[in-house]
Amino acid sequence: MKVVILAAGRGVRLQPITSYVDKSVIPMWGRPFLRYTIDTLLEYASELIFVVHHHAEQLRAFLDAIDTPIPIRYVFQPHLNGTAGALWLARNYVKQPFLAILGDVYVSRTLIEVLKSCSSDYILSLAEVEDPQNHCGVVTEDGIVRGFSRDTQWVDRGVWWLSPGYFDMMKTYPDTPGEIRFIHIIQSMLERGISVRALKLREPWIQIGDHAPLESLLRALDFFRPKDRAETSSIETSLNGCHVHHSLVFGSGTIRNSQIVDSAVYCTRPVENVNIRSRVAAF
Repeated sequence: MKVVILAAGRGVRLQPITSYVDKSVIPMWGRPFLRYTIDTLLEYASELIFVVHHHAEQLRAFLDAIDTPIPIRYVFQPHLNGTAGALWLARNYVKQPFLAILGDVYVSRTLIEVLKSCSSDYILSLAEVEDPQNHCGVVTEDGIVRGFSRDTQWVDRGVWWLSPGYFDMMKTYPDTPGEIRFIHIIQSMLERGISVRALKLREPWIQIGDHAPLESLLRALDFFRPKDRAETSSIETSLNGCHVHHSLVFGSGTIRNSQIVDSAVYCTRPVENVNIRSRVAAF
């Protein structure tokens, strides 16, 4: 199967980190976030198709350095006109049912196996959350998508099984200014009576495009954390005159007059007068 990976977004919620690095390759325990998903996809995919824009060359350099047994194709999205617009750019390269995923979402073997076992042209995989108001809630009945609402705890996971007929539906969608989201096309399909299956999975939803970016990064770090590594931590106050060694520090506080050695530091405020003596991601 072919896999379309949407990795063109600017990662606004993760600024200023994404001013320097594409969110899909933010390092997690010495490996870019996206590498964990790629390692899974290599067992199933015949080709990876990346739709890119922001930090496109950086993302391509990372992917070109991976020795993969399958081809990787790059499609540049000149205008960020939504997830539907990004998918549209892959239409000439997929002639059979395919997997489409967001580049900031981790995809597990379990999820792929379940998707492959389902006999449906269109499948939305769903995750259960406590705060549906900040996600795309999916209303279901008897395993079928019925609509979208913020009053359900089951939300779109960002991993979809699609048939090329999705692109035919895009051709009939009104030409409107601004972004056209993937979900807009699905809603149009539902209105035309096309069946879309809902796949509810209770396994962890690991993604770094959340409305609470620092918390989502911490969840991802904890999920991928090797057993011999320390716990992650989050700070809300300033570090001044500190020596940060073999640590991961996330938060909204500032770091001043400090040394950072063999550590990763992500901050939403400026780092001032900090001596970095290792390979560190510090923003």
